[in-house]
Amino acid sequence: MDELAYALSGENAHYGTPLNAAAPGRVPGGSTSGPASAVAAGEADLGLGTDTGGSVRVPASYCGLWGLRTSHGRVPLLGARALAPSFSTAGLLAPGAPLLRRAGAALLAGAAGGAAPLPGCGGGGGAQRAPRLLVASDAFGLALPEAESALRAALTAASASGALEAPEELDVGASLEGLTGLGAWFDVFRIVQGWEAWSNYGGWMTENDLSLGPGVRERFQLAAKISQEERDQAAAQRARIRAHLQQLLGADAVLALPSAPGPAPPLGLPGPALNDWRSRVMSLTCIAGLGALPQVSMPVARVDGLPVGLSLIGPPGSDESLLELAERIQSAAP
Repeated sequence: MDELAYALSGENAHYGTPLNAAAPGRVPGGSTSGPASAVAAGEADLGLGTDTGGSVRVPASYCGLWGLRTSHGRVPLLGARALAPSFSTAGLLAPGAPLLRRAGAALLAGAAGGAAPLPGCGGGGGAQRAPRLLVASDAFGLALPEAESALRAALTAASASGALEAPEELDVGASLEGLTGLGAWFDVFRIVQGWEAWSNYGGWMTENDLSLGPGVRERFQLAAKISQEERDQAAAQRARIRAHLQQLLGADAVLALPSAPGPAPPLGLPGPALNDWRSRVMSLTCIAGLGALPQVSMPVARVDGLPVGLSLIGPPGSDESLLELAERIQSAAP
């Protein structure tokens, strides 16, 4: 895995990088890189991991897997070491949607808060025959042009299958005063995550004078400088974003967006390019984290033969419905 789960590529300076069987010569994604690598290579049927800022969703996209980030707090993380407890959730990786759904049902059985079915899913009521489909235009705008084209084609096919209603376009990050744009949302996420990560690990790291790898080292150095005041201001902004997202989704909608901006980057991408790519990825993945929402990543698109994931974010507790939708979409896919 990525060192202390504080990266998204899977490249570990101490132990090397797991193979991405779906895209040889490219990173597997992280921090749940080991399970993703094993499942993509056919060495395991199922991968279990945690997702704070994309650590299951990004490997799912890069390795051509079906992935689930659960609603925050539904699955206890007893026995796990969370990087940032207010964001970290349990997650799953599988080679197909049916197995992901079965495993998700087991993981979520008796989960805190209970299920909140979407219309037409798992007993969800309402007159609508399918969930409303909101398309995050600003999120799609962060994808590479060829990835956006492939993902939108996959989304059109999913909607045409009847699994989802006709799409409604919107800029999800454009309607909050003082927090305009997904880049601003990522800044909120980065500050709260960094403060929690340093609170969690800082004393232990300082006491033991750890030698951290590049990228992870710099992120912890920046995290150490975040003040309580900065964290409190960002936490208040996060509360506004969460309320905005929950109002947007209601109890009957899903939000479609890319799981990542494009296929997995090549191994050894230079630092500045990697940092730029990470910012684009995190501007996508921070949405579910800030909203404490479940998200399913579906490998239904390809760019130059390489997998790219399409994601659906649902209201809190709609995990089971997202898994059901993913299975329907896989069944209807060419």
